[in-house]
Amino acid sequence: MDARNTLPDKVASASSADKVVKDGKIKRWPVGNGIYLRVRGKGLASWEFRFSIAGQRYTETLGQYGRRPQGIPFGDIKDKTAEVRYQLKEGLKVPGVVTRSIDGEVRTVNDLADRWFEKKKKSVGKLEIVVNRYNNWIKPHIGNRPFDKVQTEEIERLLDNIMSHGYRTVANKALSDCKHIFNVAVKRKRIAYNPAQLLDRTDAGGEESSRKRKLSIEEIQTVFKVLRHHQIQFTRDNYLATAILLITGVRKNELLKATWNEFDFKQKIWRIPTRRVKKKNTGGYCVPIVPAVEQWLDELRVKSSGSAFVFPARRKSKSGHVCENTLNAALQKMFGKGKSNGKHTYPNLFEEHCIEHFVIHDLRRTSRTLMRSKAFLGNKRASFEAAERHLNHRLPALAETYDPDDFFDERKDAMVFMSEKLASFINSPLT
Repeated sequence: MDARNTLPDKVASASSADKVVKDGKIKRWPVGNGIYLRVRGKGLASWEFRFSIAGQRYTETLGQYGRRPQGIPFGDIKDKTAEVRYQLKEGLKVPGVVTRSIDGEVRTVNDLADRWFEKKKKSVGKLEIVVNRYNNWIKPHIGNRPFDKVQTEEIERLLDNIMSHGYRTVANKALSDCKHIFNVAVKRKRIAYNPAQLLDRTDAGGEESSRKRKLSIEEIQTVFKVLRHHQIQFTRDNYLATAILLITGVRKNELLKATWNEFDFKQKIWRIPTRRVKKKNTGGYCVPIVPAVEQWLDELRVKSSGSAFVFPARRKSKSGHVCENTLNAALQKMFGKGKSNGKHTYPNLFEEHCIEHFVIHDLRRTSRTLMRSKAFLGNKRASFEAAERHLNHRLPALAETYDPDDFFDERKDAMVFMSEKLASFINSPLT
């Protein structure tokens, strides 16, 4: 029997939505209350909301189908539709109108953002991070709105949406982005005031302090044991990525976007290019490939199935590599943060083991601490300068001038000793 004959008449659950999208039959699948899942091909679908005002029919595209933050899962679509209904009722959205720029004229928030990105790319090292933040969190809410119609409460709602996911830092940065974007219109005298200007961090993620969290040896051992016992929630790829980050001290995106041609397994060197380094003035740098890390990379090479990327995308993606938020989200779920398809909460799998909350970036701080720990590495511990180079940090100006060494051999010796001690329980079998 043709599999399509078993497709549901309407989309009533997350599983039925996944089924029709995976099948790819081109059709508008009804959900109810004017909501439709429009499938354009295998894996390609978007949400639509159809409604009538004064006898006139309208169709509003709500966003693409998929997981947050890039897409809208089934569990979120009714809330999204309720938001659009509210905007229509309050006159915050004009039905049937998507305002676009004509002949370069700035009309929408998207247009303002494009102008700001154009200026910002001259002063920021990684513009793609800013653009992705805009596309994921700001654009879906106010991107197509005429910029002179946006109200402060609309920006408050988009910040509340970010906070509902637990992303305090993202909320603060998104607020700053909004202020800069609307300042483009203020400077051009197109609006009299900035609708984001009255908001501060108390309306977003609150005041932040520098993180100091680092894991002890006992915590590291427990964390990897818990992760091994929950490989459905925290996949093997995520497990290996976490181990490599702990040993190498590299930034998350330096690893998750890595390509195989960066690795010289004969010379045991991983050359990270400048384009993926956060601080451009430090430039690209070399990371020693120690035996334990090489073993994990060998496993990842097999799992990558011929992809150019060490961590290839798990779904259809233009970038080709896994989403940079994947590892963060997977770890947060282990701590019971986030929701399954917008509905079911996760249990905190670390709670019974007394592991305090930590994030992926804390592994980098932990790695440097271990490199300098005399209690852990003894005489093999790295010098201050080598530990700083381990994180690709610049040394003080005088040292940079008179001692520009990258301390590769010293870093390698410390990493070999550290990895041998940590790999003993990272590589432990399930018990």
